Amino acid sequence: MLRADTVTDRIAGTLTCAAFDHRLGGILLLDLRPDLIGGLASWLAATIGGPARIVTLGADDSDDTLWVTADAGLAPAPGRLPESPGTALIVVIPDLARANLAVTRAATVLIGADGAVADRHGLHAAWRPRARWLAACPAADAERLSPHLLDRFPVRVAAADLGTPARTPAELVAALDEHTTGLLPGLPAPAPLTGPPAVMTAEAATLVTTVVGGPAAPHRRDLALARAARAVAVSDRSATVEARHVHRAAELLGFRGTTTRPAAAPARPASPAHPAATRDDTATPPAQPGDVEIRTPARPDTPPVPTSVLAPGPGPATAARQPLYPEDSPDAMPDFAGLRVPWQRADGRRSTRGPIIGAEPSGRPVDIAYLATVLEAAKFRRVRHGAGAPLRIHASDLRSNRRQPQPDAALVLLLDHTSRRDWDVTAALAPYLGWAYTRRAAVSLIEIGHRDAGSELQAERRRLSGVLDPLLNAALDRAPARATPLAHGLDLAIQEMRLRRRNLPVRDGEAWLVVVTDARGNVPLEASQRNVMPRSVSRAGIDDALTVAAGGAGLRAVRTVVLAPPDLSHYRDLPFALADAMAGIVARPDGAP
Repeated sequence: MLRADTVTDRIAGTLTCAAFDHRLGGILLLDLRPDLIGGLASWLAATIGGPARIVTLGADDSDDTLWVTADAGLAPAPGRLPESPGTALIVVIPDLARANLAVTRAATVLIGADGAVADRHGLHAAWRPRARWLAACPAADAERLSPHLLDRFPVRVAAADLGTPARTPAELVAALDEHTTGLLPGLPAPAPLTGPPAVMTAEAATLVTTVVGGPAAPHRRDLALARAARAVAVSDRSATVEARHVHRAAELLGFRGTTTRPAAAPARPASPAHPAATRDDTATPPAQPGDVEIRTPARPDTPPVPTSVLAPGPGPATAARQPLYPEDSPDAMPDFAGLRVPWQRADGRRSTRGPIIGAEPSGRPVDIAYLATVLEAAKFRRVRHGAGAPLRIHASDLRSNRRQPQPDAALVLLLDHTSRRDWDVTAALAPYLGWAYTRRAAVSLIEIGHRDAGSELQAERRRLSGVLDPLLNAALDRAPARATPLAHGLDLAIQEMRLRRRNLPVRDGEAWLVVVTDARGNVPLEASQRNVMPRSVSRAGIDDALTVAAGGAGLRAVRTVVLAPPDLSHYRDLPFALADAMAGIVARPDGAP
């Protein structure tokens, strides 16, 4: 009987169900150490009991390597993902949150598909997908993934507690090189399920849809739970799937559920950036692995409101355990168009910067993909020049690198935490963060005046992966300190905007410099640069800030805005003087005096 008492039992149970039925869907292991997933793939291959091929997809995989390759004679041959009869395929993704576009697209297309066809470079391959997909991902990054991609992984296991005993470096290297289960001694011996499939009864089928969440829940979860219940029934040597098998499968897969009327959860605090979030939230608390409780789907008439960036949650010390299905939360905020190539430049200029994601035909020798060019020329060597002739490259053979488009918009955000003592700045920042989210802008963060700073006299600069970077949430929740090195922060912000404009194809008018401050700087620029406490300040900190801000007026095609707090009881003219020096504007909350 498959058990769900510990993390090891749940992982072994879900892998056994996947070995029994390849249609179970992708398995996503949250917070699993990436070095353990290879051993789990080997354990799954042994559980299948027949010939199996393990494919690990990494950041260097592209469409050319996934779908088509070249054989010994340089003729087109099926790539890594097309399957051959008689051999089971196990696809491993060590970190789903950092998988490239080719890998995520392949997972979205193949998992759960009835048929697959690859037509590329003259090769035609057709097969019926039967691969088992195994992926790992940090729970904190899961809500940033595309909902379509997460839907292909209906089986989730919280694997943070899956540990390994201490090993010598030699034993660790040997276990990794052999790609075996040597790192996972706690797993039981592989035991394939045998026997005819169990018959699903009407009672069990009704219970499956109820446990998952009713007709509004994603249907891949219904099917995954039903197929897992059939595997549990086979392991119990039962000819039919009964209610107890469905409950055991729900425990195995981490679904909630046994009460027919869930209690209402505490109301979610209102977000000033999204008034719609102030409604009563009747959704149940986050699911915990092993819980079994029927849950009611969210009301369809209430659209989800993304507030994860605009309403920071608890810090790391008080953060609750991440749910298995973060995409169901109304606060989920996935990457914008995560399964699409970012927008290209409209002026037709081709960038030779950015990570390489493949190769494409090119009519000119610019940014040549040398290996792809040589392979293309080698295909026609015999036809053009005969056997044994030297390799010659024609213009039609030229291939250039296909690169990931770089951001064509930039946001530099300067946060003065000392000006946010009684002011929730999230509502004021919402329009700018929303713009950066939809434009996939490059985001830089400058922080001054908070208690977690390494030096209270200096500003800190960070380059974020985007608006959804957890560092931005942490920054919006920091406690203010006493020192305000505004001049140093402005200096770093202006330098950062110049670098962004110089190194990225930022369009004119698509760059924002947002300064959140009351303009009361009390640390001179020299004190910040030397990191030495000044003996006297007077107006030196303010004058240095205005002097440095004048350099921002020379930034070409950069929009500058100063967000001032609503309560300016003292020195009301300072934010306006700062904005004038930067050739920008001052924005204040509605109703501010």
